[in-house]
Amino acid sequence: MVSRVAIIASDLDSLLNFRMGLIKNILNKNIQVDIISSNGALESEKTIRDMGLNFYNPMISRTSLNVFTDFKSIFLIANYLRKNNIDIVLSYTIKPVLYNLFLTIFFPRVRFYSLISGLGYAFGNLSFKQRMIGKILEKVYRLSTRNLSGVIFQNNDDRDLLISKKILSSDINSIVVNGSGVPLEKFYFQAPLKKQIIFMMVARILYDKGVIEFFKAAKIIKQKYPNIKFKYYGDFDSNPAHISKKVFFEYVNEGNVEYCGYKKNLTKFYIESSVFVLPSYREGRPRSVIEAMSCGRAIITTNAPGCREAIRDKVNGFIINPKDHIALAKAMEVFILNQDLIVEMGYQSRRIAEEIYDEKIVAEDIAKFMEII
Repeated sequence: MVSRVAIIASDLDSLLNFRMGLIKNILNKNIQVDIISSNGALESEKTIRDMGLNFYNPMISRTSLNVFTDFKSIFLIANYLRKNNIDIVLSYTIKPVLYNLFLTIFFPRVRFYSLISGLGYAFGNLSFKQRMIGKILEKVYRLSTRNLSGVIFQNNDDRDLLISKKILSSDINSIVVNGSGVPLEKFYFQAPLKKQIIFMMVARILYDKGVIEFFKAAKIIKQKYPNIKFKYYGDFDSNPAHISKKVFFEYVNEGNVEYCGYKKNLTKFYIESSVFVLPSYREGRPRSVIEAMSCGRAIITTNAPGCREAIRDKVNGFIINPKDHIALAKAMEVFILNQDLIVEMGYQSRRIAEEIYDEKIVAEDIAKFMEII
């Protein structure tokens, strides 16, 4: 009988944004939920208190490579688990997933699960540094997954890669879910207007999100169709693949794309756009794409892990090759020349979102896999 579940994450705000559906699902089964994470925004901490969740901060650093800091966090987490008789632990985001190497040894009777939302920077194979970090992570992943009760993925490519590299044993239970899902009522449908075509992108300002390709494609389109608008939403990040402010604003100052900064609630801006674009090199299952689909927007994304599974090519959008701004511009031009597709594919996006991306459906799939019933 499960009475208490702990979710470990390195970022509280991200956890509440992406996994609120799962937290509510577990609470609705009259099971106590403990959140183990770094502090977040005051609003996030208030949300936790209002929901009656237990919260503990073991000072997890999302980006630090300080081994001593990580061992201190592991010790604090282990002490918390020991004192509170936790039945199931779900590790979410890379640091907590790697912490399982030690936690599963300390607590052999606790069921541990890892949610790998995406393999990210270290498995990009773009540079020597990435390849070296990837090699190290492969070894740590291999050790940290060997005693798990199960692993949750967001796309088949990530699971297949870890199994083919013998990082994840094929004997360990695993499941692929449809991303985090979204609250359909929050990201409500509204048919796109065709009077003013706006291509929208939302992403952290990283090279491997395809940010530069978006700006280059916009430049091509603007030269031929000067009335078309492009809007970019996102913030700077400490990720090793970050784009410097100097480089980013050099592109912004060309005047082809309007930089709108970071926005917490994007529904209004999805509704104001015509087509959503994410030319990423690799994702888990891109939340921004799913949100835009729920709002009824056609999509342009890439034939990359996570992205290609997010949409249905030529049904609710187009899939292009990553790192190809020429192909991206051509896909954009299809919508400009065939504006009925903006509406038709937008309706299909909403239909698919209702079919597979409702966060209630995704949360129940995860809960059943973890035998939280």
